[in-house]
Amino acid sequence: MAAKGAGSFDANSGTKVGLEAWRIENLNPVRCEEALAGSLFSGDSYLFLHTTTRGASLEWDLFFWLGKDSSQDEQGGAALRTVELDDQLGGGPVQFRETEGNETSHFLKLFKGGICTKDGGVASAFNKVDRDEYEPRLFHLSGKRTVKATKVDRHASSMNEGDVFILDQGKTIYQWNGKEANKYEKFKGLEMVKKINDQDRGGKCEQVFLDSGRNDESCAQFWNELGGKKSDVKPATPDKIHKASAPKLIKISDESGKLLQTVVGEGKLTYEMINSNDAFIVDVVSEVFVWVGKGASKEEKSKGMRFGVDYVKEQDRIGCPIAKFIEGRESAQFKNYFKGWPAVAASGNKEADLSALYAKKAKADAKVQELDGKIVSIWRIKDLAKEPLDESAWGQFWAGDSFILLYTYKLTPSKEGHIIYFWQGRDSSTDEKAASALLTKELDDEMGGDPVQVRVVMGKEPPHFLSMFKGRMIIHEGGVASGFKNVKDSDSFDTDGISLFHVRGNSPLNTRAAQVPEKPASLNSGDCFVLLTPATMYVWNGEGANDDEKATAQNISTIMKGDRAQEDVAEGSEPEGFWTGLGGKGEYVKGSKDLGEMERDPILFQISVNTGSLRVENIPDYDQSDLVMDDVMMLDTYTEVFLWVGPQALPEEKDGAMKAALDYIKKVDDGRDLDTPVYRITAGFEPPQFTQHFLGWDASKSDPDAPDPYLAQLAAMGIKVEGGLISVSSGDVGFKEPGFKSFTLEELQAKAPAGVDPACKELYLSDEDLATHLKMDRAAWGKLPKWKKGAAKKTLKLF
Repeated sequence: MAAKGAGSFDANSGTKVGLEAWRIENLNPVRCEEALAGSLFSGDSYLFLHTTTRGASLEWDLFFWLGKDSSQDEQGGAALRTVELDDQLGGGPVQFRETEGNETSHFLKLFKGGICTKDGGVASAFNKVDRDEYEPRLFHLSGKRTVKATKVDRHASSMNEGDVFILDQGKTIYQWNGKEANKYEKFKGLEMVKKINDQDRGGKCEQVFLDSGRNDESCAQFWNELGGKKSDVKPATPDKIHKASAPKLIKISDESGKLLQTVVGEGKLTYEMINSNDAFIVDVVSEVFVWVGKGASKEEKSKGMRFGVDYVKEQDRIGCPIAKFIEGRESAQFKNYFKGWPAVAASGNKEADLSALYAKKAKADAKVQELDGKIVSIWRIKDLAKEPLDESAWGQFWAGDSFILLYTYKLTPSKEGHIIYFWQGRDSSTDEKAASALLTKELDDEMGGDPVQVRVVMGKEPPHFLSMFKGRMIIHEGGVASGFKNVKDSDSFDTDGISLFHVRGNSPLNTRAAQVPEKPASLNSGDCFVLLTPATMYVWNGEGANDDEKATAQNISTIMKGDRAQEDVAEGSEPEGFWTGLGGKGEYVKGSKDLGEMERDPILFQISVNTGSLRVENIPDYDQSDLVMDDVMMLDTYTEVFLWVGPQALPEEKDGAMKAALDYIKKVDDGRDLDTPVYRITAGFEPPQFTQHFLGWDASKSDPDAPDPYLAQLAAMGIKVEGGLISVSSGDVGFKEPGFKSFTLEELQAKAPAGVDPACKELYLSDEDLATHLKMDRAAWGKLPKWKKGAAKKTLKLF
């Protein structure tokens, strides 16, 4: 069992950036490693704490997830422990109640590989739930950005043409793709098949891939295992949706001596309707929000989530997601339901408001600098190992690589603190990203487990990470080749002598540069750019660029100048050589940016059609990867609204997108002009007005002709996809099953012998040698989590 450490929460809970998970066992929280990977049991209840940083402060999102078969005692225990952990963290977390089958996008985005729910669970304090892995088993995969995998009854009637299903028969694993299944479900299905085969079966399984209507009817064995036939499969079923309804605001107050609920607004809500002395419920049908003012009573604060739970019960919407915010921690989505929510303090003087806002930002930045530490070392991941980066290159990163950074500072006058960042480039391989996480864990273990570990994704760098480079952080294109899956790749760097860097930020601590395509459309008047040509380096200052961006551009120029001549260029006074370097003059976004409006956080929405109704769904913490080719997306920056149309989106979505955007502007009623510009953009033709809201935009990622990830992965496995049954086993990829011959440790530490799968060399040891070197038998080894196996194999030099 992966769980350990029963009892109440320890003092370190929520002190390190990342995700923590607990399962409720005998009404107590027990740390659960398997839950971190999204492996959940329907008979259990879980708590998840996601810790992030904002400036020098920690922020928390606290979720409790309730399995559909978990007992009332476990569900009550989860709610109770949520309050306990919230109190331990000073009431700072935003709380979310999630139920199986009704998970929000905000919750699902915690799990990059999706979530997988299975039958069974631990024993409840009062009601026994058998924890069994029923074999064989059938999994149902559905979703788009985050795919959910749920164990279902092993019958053809459990299947439908709109999703992907995996039948695990032990020695054979089948993936069946419905006719209308999307490519993301297919790709996640393939990942799940590989995961079961590699981690649970030692790579011994035959893997069979079936497409409805193409090759599934030729596989009688598949249908026999399901006890049915193809005709029992149901048509594609639309996602469950809620009818649109006007938001409702309910005040919760105990000022009369007892708690009372009063409807104070419906339809158009305004910021003036709420006050800091009470708690409020905002019902938007698809979700219920609980807002607790700073001056609310102790009972109102402590029972905020209970108010929401009782409310959805009264409305007969038991599974409805609930989120609880304390004043000051509201999401952009929540504030969007209120007209007049202030972006800055409402003093009546916008210039003064902005000054106060920037003063507050400067104060927060000063706190970051108070750490007064130093970078100890930076390593680049190369051949799945740490390679020290020369100190002269510190602050320079490559989109195709992953890095590890160790930072040390004074935690107290007599005690050092450490932070280990592992930074993952947008184009870094899966192996490099996995290695960066594993090697970070090893470094943490070597240092006694005390350091803070921070996973940093390109474009999502936290303030302190940026502040370490003092305006000298540069992200280049390219990188070194992966050390495993992509062994045929070669190192890729920009070598044509011309490169363009986008410099952007609003303080000395968060301004950095990212390489962008060398063309005029990459420019915009609000920022600075550095253009390198073989003979001259141009530092281009847009009319709306701020002083920090200009200073950063100069910092970058000193780093990258080399033997080139330097020429500072003001917008509108460009020499001919500047435009020549960009391939000639061209259009770009002109005019100064309005810094006041830019302080509003952009919000990304998905527009989809279900059962004839148009639905707009918020996508939290968005990045470019959320723009998928069979969606219509809406980016709201307050001053502009962008519609991004994927080529595979449904005709109803494409046709209804503009109307949906115009209706949205009317209904949001937040003080903006009803004539706010709306852009309709086709994937692959994004203008700079849109791409400037995505740091380090990569045009190739929005190529409508990009290969299907499922088919690309099959091709990478050497599987032919033209007609007939698609099947692959260990023999098909040139490896033999462990046991065909035993090798010594020394033989396996060298280059993998013929027939040996390099991903699992240890399995080719004899039973005696495996027990001697790994300190356990083969069965115990098979049950270890992947990261523990990796650490042991690293020690034995079996990578």
